[in-house]
Amino acid sequence: DIHVDMEQYNGRDALYTLYLRPVLEGLLTERQCNLYHNLLQPAARVFERIERNGIFIHKERMDSVRAELSIKLSEAEGELREYLPSTEDPWWHTLGTKKEAQEVNWNPSAFLSSFTFTYLRMPVISRTKAGKASIDATVIDSFTAMHPFFVSLKVYRETANILKFFNTWDNFMVQESDGWRMHPHYRMTGTVTGRLSAVEPAVQ
Repeated sequence: DIHVDMEQYNGRDALYTLYLRPVLEGLLTERQCNLYHNLLQPAARVFERIERNGIFIHKERMDSVRAELSIKLSEAEGELREYLPSTEDPWWHTLGTKKEAQEVNWNPSAFLSSFTFTYLRMPVISRTKAGKASIDATVIDSFTAMHPFFVSLKVYRETANILKFFNTWDNFMVQESDGWRMHPHYRMTGTVTGRLSAVEPAVQ
């Protein structure tokens, strides 16, 4: 096993970064330097404090909401299954013999695509880059006015998406002296629109 002295490692990391300062500053234009020193550096210090303080989480309330969402998701899935044909319906044979093709899957999948366009005979509104009929969120929104199945599908997807975030947050919650907190990492650059973003977890 290689033993790493973290104090020495962090010290060298800071030292070599300092060595790089004149090199990096030489690559920046005057305008970029002003932006870096007058905006990005001060903002970085602010977000450093925000990350250190973290976000307070009312865990009991979060668990309560998660339980409510789980019930809502189960109800939506039950509504979706009511639209499935009986096992004797010839449509099931169009799915092929592979087990994964036969499994009910309300997420974007070959199963959902076949159910939508072959069984329900919904019109193809748009296509994927591969040329297949699209069943994305925009298409589902259009279909909600045509068939009640897609109203339940929209509820199912939205609820499942929120629950996914809740379950992700569990990995980043820390119990501290004043309660539960998360300490996401904020990114000031990197998005196409220029907005802030966050990771571990994505709390936007």
